[in-house]
Amino acid sequence: MDISEVIWRVTNFSNIEEMKSGIFQFPFGRIEKLDEYVKKMIKILKEKKIEHKTIDDLVRDFWDYSAYFFLCHIYTELKLNDLSEERDWLKIKLCEFFTLLKKSKSFNDDWIYWQYAQVSDSEFNKLKEKCKIKGKWLTFEDSKRLDEELNKICKIAVEKFDPTADYDKRKCNPHFAKATPLEKSTWLDNRLKALQKFIEKGECDDMYFAYVLYLLLKERRDLGMPKPNQFPHEYDAIVTLASFAAHIDNKEKLFSNVDNYLIDYFYWYVRLEMSWGKELDSNSSLNVSQRIFHSCAHMNYDGDFYTIISENEELNSWIQLMYFFKLITLDEALIVLRCFGFLRVSKDITDSAYFTRFFKKAIRQDPNYLKARPGFTFCLYWMIHLMNEHDFNKVFQDQVKTSTSVDYCVENGLIPIKESYTKNTLKVLQMFLFFALIDLSTKFKTETKEKKNVLALLMETIKDGTWNNEDVLLKVYKHLGQNINLKREITKISNDFPNNDKTIKSMVLLVFNLSKFLRDDDIRWLVDEVNYIKELQRENLYIPEHSKLRRDQNNGDLADSEVTKILKAQEKLREIDSGFKILSFKQKIPSFQNLVSCRELTVKIFTDSDLNTLDSGNDKYFRNLYSNLVHTKYAYLERNMTIHYATLSKVACLFEPRNFPDMLTALYDLTHNELGLHWLAVKEKSFDEIPYYGYQNFLVECLGKMETFVLNEKRDCGDSIFDDDGELSFKISYLRKLGEKFWESGIIQEDELRECLNVLYCNSDLMNDLPEYETDVKPYSTNFWNAYKYEMAVYLIKVTVELTALYK
Repeated sequence: MDISEVIWRVTNFSNIEEMKSGIFQFPFGRIEKLDEYVKKMIKILKEKKIEHKTIDDLVRDFWDYSAYFFLCHIYTELKLNDLSEERDWLKIKLCEFFTLLKKSKSFNDDWIYWQYAQVSDSEFNKLKEKCKIKGKWLTFEDSKRLDEELNKICKIAVEKFDPTADYDKRKCNPHFAKATPLEKSTWLDNRLKALQKFIEKGECDDMYFAYVLYLLLKERRDLGMPKPNQFPHEYDAIVTLASFAAHIDNKEKLFSNVDNYLIDYFYWYVRLEMSWGKELDSNSSLNVSQRIFHSCAHMNYDGDFYTIISENEELNSWIQLMYFFKLITLDEALIVLRCFGFLRVSKDITDSAYFTRFFKKAIRQDPNYLKARPGFTFCLYWMIHLMNEHDFNKVFQDQVKTSTSVDYCVENGLIPIKESYTKNTLKVLQMFLFFALIDLSTKFKTETKEKKNVLALLMETIKDGTWNNEDVLLKVYKHLGQNINLKREITKISNDFPNNDKTIKSMVLLVFNLSKFLRDDDIRWLVDEVNYIKELQRENLYIPEHSKLRRDQNNGDLADSEVTKILKAQEKLREIDSGFKILSFKQKIPSFQNLVSCRELTVKIFTDSDLNTLDSGNDKYFRNLYSNLVHTKYAYLERNMTIHYATLSKVACLFEPRNFPDMLTALYDLTHNELGLHWLAVKEKSFDEIPYYGYQNFLVECLGKMETFVLNEKRDCGDSIFDDDGELSFKISYLRKLGEKFWESGIIQEDELRECLNVLYCNSDLMNDLPEYETDVKPYSTNFWNAYKYEMAVYLIKVTVELTALYK
């Protein structure tokens, strides 16, 4: 065995610099031209006298000559060097060796027929329905009926492949069929028939021989082909080389095997939601093949993609061989290998800095190439979490000359170039968004089987090539919207957007923040997106602050045209920021060990989506705000609390002396309106609803003390500070003056009132149920962003997209 230990075990031990140079340092020295080296070694083999003293000698020569055959086949088929003469000679020798092996060893082709005795997961479920079988456990009668139906299907498939086959003698029991079947096609049928002929007669057509040889080595246990006892790693490497060479004459299948593995791995990873972090293969101590069991390398389960690649190490070999033989670019090779942890950059440079140039080259290809290679596009999506915002933004930009004259630029110290986004950016971002939506879809199912069923439907769009269509993305988003009780659906994603820098920048940031959040599981990326949404809103639907508008109104500085513009902006914002519902919003009550409040809550981003910022009379604006806070969460207020590590500012504001009138109206509305609150006691296995009047009675008491205080200050004003319509009958200016005196009096328990209002305005810690417990209620305390981060991520997509669509 040489070649040097099968291309140093199929390049798995090369480094980045060796990959870039295309020259590998082999165990027996540096080989600059592998094809010339192979040619030289075959010349030596031709001159060598062959002696087989034992069967093991014969087997070892068969494997060794096979390795040389596969390399000659690759070079010849790719037209990199014509080694057809050497390949033909090796084929003759291999046929001779096989004929000798047949005299001392029996070979069996039953495995070929077993491949047709396969029943997929969906077919099996249909059979169960046909046999009226329900549940997991089968009775004896159920099993008997099911076996009869299974055998009928399998027998038809086997006889279709070979009308002369004796189904029963071939032992094609469906229950013993292989867990990793081949993908049935005319292309494969021809090669399996060639394998049949080779096992029977030791002969094979040239065009099928590489594939037949590959199957003989890979499926050796079932076909009867022995493996040499010595150097097991080298011979395992030959099988990997064989799998690659067997598809070199059909590049579509070669690429689909890699692409399908990448997609299937993603499908496996997100549906199981691996606990070891954001790297696809960060825990190398685990057995990779076990982690991909029931996913890669077969099609027996809905959603799975067919691929002959069975583990990450084999993927590594294929990618390096594809680059070595110039089938893919260095950009593509490095990105895929980095995603799977096979490459690491030095400590002196970050992934973002190192891979940016490769990422940039990769996305500058024709979008149709990326669409035809969804697996590679997935790897690009996965790489985003390793990049920083600056670098990710830069990969979509080019430097272009400005229209300003050079002389003017020199005179004014300007640079006569600017950054502009490339024309295909939106198409590429839409592809990344597809994978982000699938990634996000897995967050709403706790059962692996449920996730699998949801994802299987999405995987079908990759199989049929429609995955990048806007209607598919809208369909995926619609499903997500149903998960969060979205009040209004979106009708476009990005295809219809104007292709300008502002639109592209918005979508770049959305994809970046979403991708970082899904891998880092850090809410700061959602907060960053809320920050940018605020910028979008200011630019496209500018609504001045209420206090500013009020001053302008009082001063007569607000023109009718400005009022009309503001009203239109608010109407559009209400349509975009329509909100989503949390049907059971549970909050912990701070003073109690096991008391929880529960209500239906709507989540929006801006208060302006509900309030008319032009409202003025008797502080109607703020009264409406506090009424809304009982049943609405505003993400921008939550963002402020997160960034500044503060309490809800709107509760704190009520305790400011000048806002004494707002406190009065807020308490009045809390005590006179139906709040729709339910009070639950946390028991061992359930939340039990109970009556609780503590807060209601306390608020009535507080409001009464405040009214009494005001009436005592002005004794000639009647017996109530509210009229029959619940409006304040005192001037706001007078009540503001009383505020400081009231709070200094210490008439009410300020801390207790603050706690009460925090609960009623949805600002205390939340109670969530741990999903892994099916019967016992195991509530834990958390904050809003952590409890509803995935729902918020879904909602922020809608608001960003619709605000971005407003750019002209």
